[in-house]
Amino acid sequence: MDWLKYFTIWWWQYIFAPLSNYQRLYEISPIKVFVCRWKGHPNGEIYYNIGGDEPDHHCKDCEDDLG
Repeated sequence: MDWLKYFTIWWWQYIFAPLSNYQRLYEISPIKVFVCRWKGHPNGEIYYNIGGDEPDHHCKDCEDDLG
């Protein structure tokens, strides 16, 4: 029933949400962010310590805040 999300206004608002200041600062393409959001951030989130057990809660590809 994953297809039901296409009929909710909240999903469409998330897909077309504006870029964050961080994304604009590092000139991440709005198309890249759109595609990554649409796919559900397939590569996961960034882990910022050596052991890799504390998430940064940002997407690896588009730097979207997932937290």
